[in-house]
Amino acid sequence: MLISSGNEKDILAKAAEGNEAAFRVLFDKYHQKIYSFALHLTRSRFLAEDITQEVFVKIWLKRQDLAGINFFYSYLKVVSRNVGLNYLNRIAHEKLILRYIESTSPHSDHATEHTVLSNEYRQILDNVIEQLPEQQKRVYLLSRQDGLKYEEIAVEMEISRNTVNEYMKKALLFIRSQLHRQLNLCLLFFFWFIS
Repeated sequence: MLISSGNEKDILAKAAEGNEAAFRVLFDKYHQKIYSFALHLTRSRFLAEDITQEVFVKIWLKRQDLAGINFFYSYLKVVSRNVGLNYLNRIAHEKLILRYIESTSPHSDHATEHTVLSNEYRQILDNVIEQLPEQQKRVYLLSRQDGLKYEEIAVEMEISRNTVNEYMKKALLFIRSQLHRQLNLCLLFFFWFIS
């Protein structure tokens, strides 16, 4: 079914009322455009299809807003961009967490760590570690770099094991939050240049 701009307003109003046939018309018209955008963004057919489906699910769930939209394609592009950004953010964040877990695992050796972590990631992580308060940084480095157990760190630093545990918890929380923030800045930078 061909949709003129005047006709599209009627279709949006019907879709806003829950008319599935009207929504299907919108889906059929715009599905390929959203898929192409998502494919360009992710370079993955699987992810592109997933993003496309999520875009239309989000629109269906907020269908009551459709009647008030004057420029549906512009609205669709904004939703697609947001969904795509969220997907990339989740994927990149998951990769960083996996890399971080591998790099801080007690069974990890330095050779593996260097092959898993990129130079950029290592630099970001080192910068974040440098921002830790002195005692937290020392506990973190004694554990992760020197491979000491909490009891050994407690003896080395002349503090209780519970204090070591608290310092490590705080250090890990800070490191994770900073890595997440830095990742978001990188993604925003990326989206600035592809716009």
